[in-house]
Amino acid sequence: MDNKNLLTSLISLLALLWLPSMCQSATVSESPQGMIEGLASSQRWAGRLAMALDIDIKPSSDNSGARPYGIKLVFHCDHQQRIEWLTQTSVEGVARVANDVINGEEMLRTRRDGEVWAKASLSRDYEGFRKLLCDNPEYGSALLGRIYGNNHLSVAELLRGAHEVQTRQEILDGEACTVIEAHTSYGSVTAWIAPNKGYNALKWEIRKASQDLFDESKIQSKSWLAAFHATELRRIEGYYIPIRSEFSLEIAKKDGGPAAIDLYHYTVKNVDLNPDFEALKAFQFNLPDGTPVSLREAPGIGYVWRNGRAVPDVEDEVVSNIDSLVSKAMEDTAPREGDTPSAPKQEPKPIVEHVKKEATGHAQDAPAVGWGLWKWVVVATGLLIIALFAIGSCLRRRKGTAA
Repeated sequence: MDNKNLLTSLISLLALLWLPSMCQSATVSESPQGMIEGLASSQRWAGRLAMALDIDIKPSSDNSGARPYGIKLVFHCDHQQRIEWLTQTSVEGVARVANDVINGEEMLRTRRDGEVWAKASLSRDYEGFRKLLCDNPEYGSALLGRIYGNNHLSVAELLRGAHEVQTRQEILDGEACTVIEAHTSYGSVTAWIAPNKGYNALKWEIRKASQDLFDESKIQSKSWLAAFHATELRRIEGYYIPIRSEFSLEIAKKDGGPAAIDLYHYTVKNVDLNPDFEALKAFQFNLPDGTPVSLREAPGIGYVWRNGRAVPDVEDEVVSNIDSLVSKAMEDTAPREGDTPSAPKQEPKPIVEHVKKEATGHAQDAPAVGWGLWKWVVVATGLLIIALFAIGSCLRRRKGTAA
């Protein structure tokens, strides 16, 4: 009897010691805010990353002429300081290449149809472009809980900023999930968070109605629904990463017509969470010489890619003539062997006086300068002719393009 009482006392003591720690753990990690912070931390795997992504897209039938197409994306990210999306889109057997590269100082966007580089643009003010691409489902944004229309906020950030959240427990795909739901300025946000899968959101939805914001303005459609579902997660270097997932965007019009639904299927491949970007030759501006380039900060001015940078679009012949003229001028002013040392420098005389002396034949009164007036006239005339030739070439090229 005494042994039984002793055993009961020991069990009671152990329960008193264990229950407070269990309650504290539930309060910290299983509280709504703890779950939201867990969701935010579950996406840290994308901070420094190299991966390949296959995207199969079925556009809405409401989009006339749209057909299913596929995108093969190579994604490199170095903590958002350097980032690049290298995409190849296949539409009915026609391949189009689009590269968007941020090297930390500039952003180069290039487009190629077949073997021809059709367009390239360079910009130093690229932050707006970066945010737009990070929110674009064609660039894999849904994998990280992002979709345009929410002022560049992720699902975790939207839930974190909500004044009040509601929670419930559900089983999704065999996993125990805490469902967190909140109404925000950007619509109703719901996330199915699985603690046993690294606090990933196995599913999330954003619903917008008539009074909700789409970025900075009220939404114009009757309803708007973005939905993501991770169908397969894999543990890689301590993180659960959605290897296969689905995303849909459904927009219902105010006129009562059928809703437009775009469907995306994601397959993640070749994940490297500690990439050697130097070996990968990432974040480099690789563009063939001669490709036309536009500068966002200098609209209306033509540039061309040469020797790894954008330069004004001037004919090669014009550049050669300018180089020859400069070289000739440098040769004329360079000292030659046998020349006597020059006299101490004197204050140059006014040009008008110099011209008068030349006209009267008193050459000894000419100012002690390296160039004669005739050389300046020749150089100025040559530059004027070259400038007129360059302008004429540009005008002829534009007329030919317009024709």
